Amino acid sequence: MGKGSSKKRDITIAETIKRTLQKGFTLILGVVILIAASLFLFTKYTAVVNSAGIVRGGSQRVIKQVIAGADESKALAVIDSTLTQIEKQMHLGNFPQSRDAVEDYWNKTIKPDINEFKVSGDFSTLLADSETLFQMTNQMVSDAQSLVDIIAIVLFV
Repeated sequence: MGKGSSKKRDITIAETIKRTLQKGFTLILGVVILIAASLFLFTKYTAVVNSAGIVRGGSQRVIKQVIAGADESKALAVIDSTLTQIEKQMHLGNFPQSRDAVEDYWNKTIKPDINEFKVSGDFSTLLADSETLFQMTNQMVSDAQSLVDIIAIVLFV
């Protein structure tokens, strides 16, 4: 072969090392970004799981306060604000639908049941509907926890 017929370029050891280091750096940077994003979401979504638990326990506390004749207004406000707060924090998986279902049931069923009980003194409907709400809030917490579990697996790997 003559000089002009070969278009192969001789790669020096230094160039090979440089390319290998660049590929390694790119890989490491990608992993670091994935870990940072996962840690951010893990922290953010763990807070959502906790807040969903506050809704679950707090809603049951409200019902107990109502039946006991205690002032439920502060606990009621906490549930309303927590539901609003977590609406904007997790948009993946089944959580948005279960959170929306809980908020809808809370506003359209439980709150009217509370008002009906205060007028009639009959808490049977409120108790029955509170059981449904408890199951719905359990599902909401479970949906939020599922995302946290997936992110934890990504972090572990």
